[in-house]
Amino acid sequence: SADTSQLAVSQQMRRAAETDAGIQMVVTTGDNFYMKGVMSDHDPLWKEVFTERFGEIDLPWYAVLGNHDHLGVPEAQVSSCTDLGCPDLPANWNLPFFNYSLVRRVGPRSTVQMVLIDTWQLAGSSSNVPAGDTTGDLPAGESKRRQAEHVRWIDETLKHSKADWLIVVGHYPVYSGGEHGETPELQSLLKPLLEKHNVDMYLCGHDHTLQHLQWKGVDYVVSGGGALPGRVGLGDQHQTRFAVAQPGFSIHSVQPDQMHLTFVGAEGQHLYTYTRQRRRNSSARPLGSAAQPSRLAGGGTAKSKNTKTVRLAACMKRCKQIKNRLSYTGCAPAPGKPCMTPCEDECLTEWDA
Repeated sequence: SADTSQLAVSQQMRRAAETDAGIQMVVTTGDNFYMKGVMSDHDPLWKEVFTERFGEIDLPWYAVLGNHDHLGVPEAQVSSCTDLGCPDLPANWNLPFFNYSLVRRVGPRSTVQMVLIDTWQLAGSSSNVPAGDTTGDLPAGESKRRQAEHVRWIDETLKHSKADWLIVVGHYPVYSGGEHGETPELQSLLKPLLEKHNVDMYLCGHDHTLQHLQWKGVDYVVSGGGALPGRVGLGDQHQTRFAVAQPGFSIHSVQPDQMHLTFVGAEGQHLYTYTRQRRRNSSARPLGSAAQPSRLAGGGTAKSKNTKTVRLAACMKRCKQIKNRLSYTGCAPAPGKPCMTPCEDECLTEWDA
């Protein structure tokens, strides 16, 4: 059953987290709560699904929303505080907004950036969802407005990324040989951005399978085997490198020059491994050393500390102009040290190292 599979997967995830000290976080690929999301921060599913089944995994969780989450109240999963107060959610649950970005160091000289997006805002109930399942869809005008807004946000975020590794996480697949198949809306709106901005990997769910596909330099990973069974081998997916329809999860290990993908089954067996060599910033400067001309707007080099300070100030100013400026969940500001937003954190990584 789905419950049995989910418990088996959660146990293997816990064991992996306990035995591999390098695992620093859990990233969801959406459809966090079946079948119709949650209705509030006190919905019983928070305890029944998240706390009781995954509560022993003592790591921060970073989530994206899926179409089933939009059948409930998607805002009930958002973890950011507002003027009305802070939601009563698990302390390790992080979903600051429908779209957000994280930058993390990989060793002393490299960074990885994850751009986590709400693909429902791009594709709605989508053409690959069963006919009639349009609950949660917005009126056409509002849907188009949000779609354009989210495409702009994704484009700008990817364009300004200085990270050595760039990963986008969503729910709907771009390519898939699974039960739902590819998402035409993402192929027209998202795929060109992934290719234009040299994204390394697009990680998603929706299809209840484990798949690795490749196209035009981008690795497409479907990791949706957390509970319900799916199907593979559907359609003519010449991009497919690996596909199974069985419970499991994926582990992603990012190193300065390599990124490793491992699919793990519900019994802990390694089903598939893959290594990607670094392509971005192959001649980029180490963090903390002088900037190369290609890393500065308008050319020139970072000749002094004053130049670096000016660049940092300009970067932070741009962050304050971003509409969705939200702090990391769980940050407790200290005197003189306010919580950083993902954008501000990236500025510090780039210009204050």
